[in-house]
Amino acid sequence: MLNYIAAIALFVAPAIAAPWTNATCVDQRWSFNSQAQSPCLVGAYLATPCTTDDTFGIYSLQGTSGGPYGFAASAANNCLCNSVMWNLLSACALCQREPSGTWGQWVASCPTNMINAGKYPIPLPAGVSVPSWAYYDFTTAGVFNAAVASQQTGLESSAVSGATSTPIAVPSLTGAPSATPTEIIGGTSTPKPVKTQSGSNTGAIIGGVVGGVLGIGLIALIAFVLTRKRKAEDPAAKYPEANHKPPMAAQFNPVTPMTGQPSPYQFGAQPMSTPEHKPYDPSDPSTFPITPTNGHYAESIPYSYQPQGAPGQHPYPSTPQV
Repeated sequence: MLNYIAAIALFVAPAIAAPWTNATCVDQRWSFNSQAQSPCLVGAYLATPCTTDDTFGIYSLQGTSGGPYGFAASAANNCLCNSVMWNLLSACALCQREPSGTWGQWVASCPTNMINAGKYPIPLPAGVSVPSWAYYDFTTAGVFNAAVASQQTGLESSAVSGATSTPIAVPSLTGAPSATPTEIIGGTSTPKPVKTQSGSNTGAIIGGVVGGVLGIGLIALIAFVLTRKRKAEDPAAKYPEANHKPPMAAQFNPVTPMTGQPSPYQFGAQPMSTPEHKPYDPSDPSTFPITPTNGHYAESIPYSYQPQGAPGQHPYPSTPQV
């Protein structure tokens, strides 16, 4: 049976205290679990419960004589002699574009009492999720069928808080795993870069930002137009002189003259007192008629205007002067 095993790539590596693999999958991306762990790494995890230090490594088939995977009779145990491990290591070989081998080849080194079909006989280790397709029973056909396995959309099994089941998220060839897978190369853990499907999310975010900016700009433009229209319809803004009130002009008071100006004639002033007219009395000289000087006769004016001049000015004479 060992003639069909081209490479023995399973071995215990006590120097590295963790499940590991340096196998790189270039195909069969559907075989990754929801934690973006390859079937090679999942197989390494399932082999650790049967080791003394929880350490197990799976080498790459590249650079060797090729697949399929197998193991010696001295390495047979319950972790290896079951169809779940065979399915995982068959998918691991196929993702490296190597042959997967048959069920008979896989269990050739196993005692009959260790062989289990369709199940993993011991509790699952922590830190790994086993895809539902790994539990599919291909032992009757004897050949692992990748096409059938890739169509299984059941729940994954894990050891988180006991044996629980979680929904499976199978990566596609064109997509990318939802987490960063870690492959152990030469004993050093190095993260493998993963492409993210963020194109649609980025486009939606950019579209939302642009739409928000345009909406704010439109609202600002409408507010600006309404404000300008309201100002244009305001008569106070259009004709500012309509609300202008000129200062009060000084009111002219004919009674009270301004300082430094001659007072106007006051009409209606009290007349000056004149001597009482007495009848002619030859014995009273005051009743004699007045003879004008130089032969001119001057008639007395019964009323006279008494102008009030400015200080320092003589008033107009009450009687005309010759």
